[in-house]
Amino acid sequence: AAVQEYHFPYPPDANPDPALVEFADKATRAYMDYVINKNKDRYNNIAVLNNYLMPGSEAAVLMQEIINDIYWNNEYDTREDQVEVQAVRTYSEKLCTVDVHFDTVLTKAEAGTRNEYISTIRWTLVNNGWGWRATSFDLFS
Repeated sequence: AAVQEYHFPYPPDANPDPALVEFADKATRAYMDYVINKNKDRYNNIAVLNNYLMPGSEAAVLMQEIINDIYWNNEYDTREDQVEVQAVRTYSEKLCTVDVHFDTVLTKAEAGTRNEYISTIRWTLVNNGWGWRATSFDLFS
């Protein structure tokens, strides 16, 4: 029997567009602010995140649907973020994916707690003529 080999046809871009890298970085930081309920202001946080999402898309609908689940996050004393855009794959002038790794540490001195959120988010981005917007995303541990 023949051996099947699978090759991902789109390697990461050698020189990704700096504006696209910046967009993915900012979208990821806005996502992090929202899911950890920065300043206990989930409505402002979703408004900022929506600047990076395609209206009506899977990503925008999901983020709106979970807004009541966001409320439980407590205030924290310190926050450290590390965000790294790891791979941009361009499929056409209007479609790409961007992998962004993030590591966020939240501490609350009074409770003696430390929470660390580590993941990689893969944004699927579409350029609708008005700029790039995320239509969906996947999280990887």
